[in-house]
Amino acid sequence: MRRTDWKVKFRDFNYFLRFFWPYWKLLGVLILALQVSVFTGLVNPYISKLIIDDAYKNRNLKLFLILISIGFFVFILNSLLNLIKAYLTEYIRKDVEISIRNKVVSHLYALPLAYFKDTSRRDNLYKVTRDIDSISHLITDVAERVLYLVPTVIVTFVIVFYLNWQIAIFIVVVSIFYYFHSLYFGEKRESYQEEIIKIDEMIFRRLAETLANIHLIKASAKEKSEEEMHADLLKTHAAQYLNNVRFRVLSDFSSGILGKIFIGCVTLYCGYNIIKGNMTLGTMTAILLYIGRISRHQHFISLFFQDFNVGGISCRRVKHILEQERETEESDGRVAIRRSDFEAKIDFKNVSFSYIDGMPILKDFNMDVIPGQCVGLVGPSGCGKSTAMNLLLGLYPPNKGEIFISGTSLKEIDYYSLRKNITISLQEPYLSRTTIENNLKFFKTNATDREVEDVVKNVALDKMLTHQPNGIKTLVGDEACRLSEGQKERISLGRAILPKPKMLILDEALSFIDNETAIMILENIKRNCKNLTLILITHNPHLLKYTDKVVYMSSDLKAIEESHEKLMLHDDYKKLFDIKTKEKGKNES
Repeated sequence: MRRTDWKVKFRDFNYFLRFFWPYWKLLGVLILALQVSVFTGLVNPYISKLIIDDAYKNRNLKLFLILISIGFFVFILNSLLNLIKAYLTEYIRKDVEISIRNKVVSHLYALPLAYFKDTSRRDNLYKVTRDIDSISHLITDVAERVLYLVPTVIVTFVIVFYLNWQIAIFIVVVSIFYYFHSLYFGEKRESYQEEIIKIDEMIFRRLAETLANIHLIKASAKEKSEEEMHADLLKTHAAQYLNNVRFRVLSDFSSGILGKIFIGCVTLYCGYNIIKGNMTLGTMTAILLYIGRISRHQHFISLFFQDFNVGGISCRRVKHILEQERETEESDGRVAIRRSDFEAKIDFKNVSFSYIDGMPILKDFNMDVIPGQCVGLVGPSGCGKSTAMNLLLGLYPPNKGEIFISGTSLKEIDYYSLRKNITISLQEPYLSRTTIENNLKFFKTNATDREVEDVVKNVALDKMLTHQPNGIKTLVGDEACRLSEGQKERISLGRAILPKPKMLILDEALSFIDNETAIMILENIKRNCKNLTLILITHNPHLLKYTDKVVYMSSDLKAIEESHEKLMLHDDYKKLFDIKTKEKGKNES
């Protein structure tokens, strides 16, 4: 697996570092705490030298007590500074995490629908949670280690150079080998970490999918096979994790050996010079204490290089989301449609579209809708009915042709303002895990109780609510598991008409509702939503009788506009309903 070069890693890291700079005031306090901590942490080794060389040697009790008191004071101050440092680091880290997460989620919402068709929502969810958590730790760790370790190592080196320049040169030589060692193990761990993330993401995705479809899993007695698959994935994950741990342990072991050899060489050198009378015992003690600190800091820097490699994977993955092109907005020169000015006059002019090159869904498609009309959209599965509505909402751009809203090309209209004037109800409606009331208010959160009551009656929910334990305040459960398909559809219909839209799209939204109730709901919608333009995608001939006209999208990509009665004279059109009636009968049996 090809690993990303360091230039790219630093560029990806720098991309997210900007989320750190808004906290410059807290950063200033953190820098101050870190720098004071650096210098206080370097005082005690030198105090040890003075105690040995001056207080002990001269039997000076007063000096001994003074130095001990200073050392104790420095220790307390350093502990308090470390406490402040730890709190500020965690505070900034959490805020950075929230800032990045808000940015990424905001960007995700602004991406075109095509992006979500090509990616897994569970993979995106993994990136928004675990990857961003990894990035926030990386950013704050880098800040802390650079602001603390670098000055500590530099100042310690200067002190050691002052005490003995030959040892200082030896430190530089050893450090070069130390950092090459860190880079080697860091790159080794990176390759394993990429595999760990992929497998972890797969486990997350698979578990989310199976739990979302637990009804089917249980009904088909697939629990055991899913358990076994999950166990296999966990074993694979554990194997990669242990490979990563193996290199981490080897890195720590070899790092420890290097550190011990380093300190051993310095001890031999210092011991030799003490015996020869070229160095005092206090100087040797101070040097060894400083060398011990440098050795520990080198270990932390080694871990930093490895963590940078690992965290860089998450930076690359999340940055990929933020690099995706957003939907065009009003600020890009598009016209915003005010609700008072919106007229649902729709014109499709020779529109062609395909998801895959060479496989057209729509070809030279034409359709016009007059404000206030009820238009049926009919055709065999896969003929492009839902696709046409997605194009109307600006969820995809046509490959060819144009769509006009009240004479203005869709290319010139701000999609957000357009969609605020149109509501849609689908065959498989999304209902959030909240109450029936809150789901009804999805499009209009400030709806009054009276408005909600009217909608409940219009979509025939009133009788159903009397059988719910808490009426309209009843929780629908995950994936609305406590409701039947027909109840879900009626709630979806209710929330679609509650804001009294200028245009309503019903995409097979009455398929689980009996004909009598469905017809009653349609009549209520027409009566209570004045000047509403309604597009009805359905295979139910009983409902199509209530349309002003039907646009029949045939399998050969041709569109015919006529009344339902006249279209029933066409064999292909009539045959379509015969097939659907037989399919419905089989499903019911």
